[in-house]
Amino acid sequence: MKRKIFTVLLFIIAVACTACAFAACSGTHTLNYLADKGGYIQGETTQYVRDGEDGAAVTAVADHGYEFVGWSDGVAEASRTDSGVKKDIEVTAQFVYRDDDGINYYASEGGSISGNAAQRGKAGQTGSTVIAVADEGYLFEEWSDGVTTPERADVFVDGATMSYTAVFKKQNTSDFEGGIGTATHPYLIGTAAQLKNVMDYPSAYFELTADITLPTEQDFIPIGSVEAPFRGGFDGGGHTVEGLKVEGGEYAGLFGCARNAYIHDLVLKDVEVSGSTYVGGVAGYCTGQISDCTVSGKISIAPRGATVDVCVGGVVGSMGAYSSADVTQLSRLSSHADINVNIDASVDSDEYMFNYSCFAGGVFGKIGDNFSLGGCTAFGDIVTDAAVAKSDRRVVSGGLIGAVGSFRSADYKSAEITQSYAAGSVCGRSAGGFIGAMARYGQVFIADCHATGAVHAECGGGFIGSVSDTVDRLNIERCYATGRVDSNGSAAGFAYSINASAADLLGCFATGNVNFINENDERNLYRNTVTAGFISALGNNSRLTECAYTGDVGVTNDSSCWVGGLVGESEGDCTFERCFAECDVFVVVAIREGMDRVCPRMSVMAGGLFGRLMYGGNTVNNCYFNGMVSVTAEDGAIEGMEKLSVYCGGMAGDAGEVKVTNSYFRHSTEELLDFSGKKSYVGAVAGWTYAYSNNNVYYAPVYDYEVAYEHKYEAPWYRDRQPTDFETLAPELNEGQEAVVWEHCKEGDPPTLLWWRQMNEELFGDIGDI
Repeated sequence: MKRKIFTVLLFIIAVACTACAFAACSGTHTLNYLADKGGYIQGETTQYVRDGEDGAAVTAVADHGYEFVGWSDGVAEASRTDSGVKKDIEVTAQFVYRDDDGINYYASEGGSISGNAAQRGKAGQTGSTVIAVADEGYLFEEWSDGVTTPERADVFVDGATMSYTAVFKKQNTSDFEGGIGTATHPYLIGTAAQLKNVMDYPSAYFELTADITLPTEQDFIPIGSVEAPFRGGFDGGGHTVEGLKVEGGEYAGLFGCARNAYIHDLVLKDVEVSGSTYVGGVAGYCTGQISDCTVSGKISIAPRGATVDVCVGGVVGSMGAYSSADVTQLSRLSSHADINVNIDASVDSDEYMFNYSCFAGGVFGKIGDNFSLGGCTAFGDIVTDAAVAKSDRRVVSGGLIGAVGSFRSADYKSAEITQSYAAGSVCGRSAGGFIGAMARYGQVFIADCHATGAVHAECGGGFIGSVSDTVDRLNIERCYATGRVDSNGSAAGFAYSINASAADLLGCFATGNVNFINENDERNLYRNTVTAGFISALGNNSRLTECAYTGDVGVTNDSSCWVGGLVGESEGDCTFERCFAECDVFVVVAIREGMDRVCPRMSVMAGGLFGRLMYGGNTVNNCYFNGMVSVTAEDGAIEGMEKLSVYCGGMAGDAGEVKVTNSYFRHSTEELLDFSGKKSYVGAVAGWTYAYSNNNVYYAPVYDYEVAYEHKYEAPWYRDRQPTDFETLAPELNEGQEAVVWEHCKEGDPPTLLWWRQMNEELFGDIGDI
């Protein structure tokens, strides 16, 4: 009986073993993943896996205040994947309670985390540093919270477990040499083909790695259009792009249209860029930031069919801020490019552009909105063809900037321009050696700038063309112009019109000769002119302190003119402090070529400092004129005239109502015209004045005239001096003043102002060098 029972047991055991072996070899295994208190399982918690295959990944996730410490089978990593399963598995994720906060760091595809990726600590403490490390062929882009540096250390937050993921991006080695197009890892450009690929990535960042010569057989297509503007960053790395050729199109330049862009450290050599609306070497139209760029070559604009003002510049055609709150930073920009404005006079006007204006500048055609500009230079010439003079619209040219004008007329902004200069010659209907025109601005500040190029324009200034009354406040300090100014409208060595609501000029001067000749022009039968050595027309509420002109002023005209060594015409409430003009002022009444007579009724106002001081409230203190004032006429020019009135004086032709103190006027009128019965008003100080007060003022007698002809008020404080007496006049002028103002630089010379010598020594090393 026992033997039988034993045999049955052996049979049962054998059957069981056979069943188990069969299941193990060809069956399905069950995987159970459990979690203790304090956490949960992320992933499929119950899995059925065929023998020898892999299970799916699961992760043990700790609740707040708990920490994962391991699996019940000894696995330490929170994430696990059981591979090659041969049996059923049941494991439990174990957690312990911690009174700490947590920081977890993860990595996306293409990289890993170096350092402790799962950290615990007290609130307010800083965890240990981790580094996002990219795999080969990838680059770190940023963390999930926007941090762009791969290395970081974070502060524990009370009651929270923070998680950050490092994002990696595969490098672009098909269109570029490498990079991922971010600010920290820009796309790398080393060939002409790669440069052309930039247009396909308008919002990315780029960096040149080598000098590039573009092929000459084909035009370059500008990067960025109105529909898809360039919005990224471009770092030239100091490298040169040579042979850029762009022909035609509304937006012409290396970049056609760029918005909110950053362009930096780029050299463009031997460019040939032409277009119709916005044209520049670096960009036709740009908003954003631009710095450290240099352009050389030829740039031209031929506007046709434009519906907006057109702009051409050596670096940028039209430049503005991205938004009204931004301040555009523009620094260390230089252009050696010549600028050409071409008007086809044969084209019917109603088919042509000139319903609008053209702005041309050595560096910028036009700048608008808030901006700060410094360290910029322009060496190229600005040339306009003959048709410009015949057009009825403005061509505004400036040696550095064509026009400074807010693009948001109802929201005037501020502009700052410092330590910049222009050396090229400038042509245009309206032109300035440095800036062509200013309008629609809250405040403009210009300091330590100069222009040395010649200016030829209908209305021209050696430094600035015109400043509109829509400029609320203008401040110019320590700026000068040395170029010759030729005009057939109005001209001045520094500015032909400053009409800001309030203007303050300090330490500014001009030295170039100023010449006005009324050329034959069917649009203007007789043209009046306001011409001066420093400023032609000065608006009210203006102040000139330590401003000067040295050169010669010449006017040949067949109509009325107001001519001054310092200012041609000034409105009321103006102050002139420590200013002077050392020059000769010549006015010639002449019949224009093609005409048979001069204007039948005309007046001439010519003065050593001022042609005409209008209205009242003007003050002149510590000022002087030393030179000649001459008014003559060509043979037969004034015969048969209905009326000719001439006002001529050492200080002013017409002084209006003025207060003069501590000043002198040493002038001669050796070539003063005998007007043969015409009205002439000649004075040692003023040709005419209707109200003035004076103290400590000196003059040299003029013929038999004294202070002013037909003046209404006596002038007991005027003191006449013979020419030799001026050689010792400085002590008398300094008497009663708080500081020394006057000096004699050389023995035997008349007195000069102390600031003039000091400024020249600072700028040029010697007053004789200017």
